[in-house]
Amino acid sequence: MSPIRIKANPDSAFIRFDEIVLVEPGNMGSHLGDATFYDYVVVEGSSNNGQTWKPLLDPYSANTRSEWLTAYNSDLATGLYGERNSKANGYPAMYRRREIALLGQGSPFRAGDQLMIRFRLFADQLSYGWGWAIDNLLIQAPPPAPVLAEEPIREGSFKLYPNPVSNGVMQLEAELLKPHAEVGLTVSSLSGQLIRKLTLKVNSKQINEQLDLSQLPAGLYLLQMNVGDSILTKKVIIAK
Repeated sequence: MSPIRIKANPDSAFIRFDEIVLVEPGNMGSHLGDATFYDYVVVEGSSNNGQTWKPLLDPYSANTRSEWLTAYNSDLATGLYGERNSKANGYPAMYRRREIALLGQGSPFRAGDQLMIRFRLFADQLSYGWGWAIDNLLIQAPPPAPVLAEEPIREGSFKLYPNPVSNGVMQLEAELLKPHAEVGLTVSSLSGQLIRKLTLKVNSKQINEQLDLSQLPAGLYLLQMNVGDSILTKKVIIAK
């Protein structure tokens, strides 16, 4: 573990990374030390060579983001002492950016401090989940310059509801920019395995179809609609 020296420039004194947190959530509004605050992850710093550690932000779990909490609860199984364990897996589309300021209000450290940083996951012996994944870690690197480019024109959009779905039957509604006779729809696993391929009729620029995915086991799936040169993608959670 190599320490860093905190820069005086507040624009650079940041930790930035992408993460997925599928860690047992506590009750909403609970905090570290409460009986209803369970497993958690936290990023900590030490300015005395690891003798003591201070949190760089409040500990958090899967309920930090609704999509993580939904995924965690989508595939639960009874475990030790009747506790509910999550068998749901993380996947790349679930990564979200985290930024932690090393300076400023609430920070226990100052510019010039020599700092050691650690990433810690706490889990008790009862309920458990998939865990914590971190990617694209940047420490005291300035934020990337904005890329100015034209947003590609999409051929339309679609929505699925209810999602998550318990019985596998859901409604698909689409609004296309141009008239089409039909479009293709594929259902795939997160690993890319094709599960089902459908052709949907288009009423001018609109689609309103009921999809029956009740034969699929509980889990996360990708639905992709091929419209012209565009591929429109939605994630679906089947929770039985």
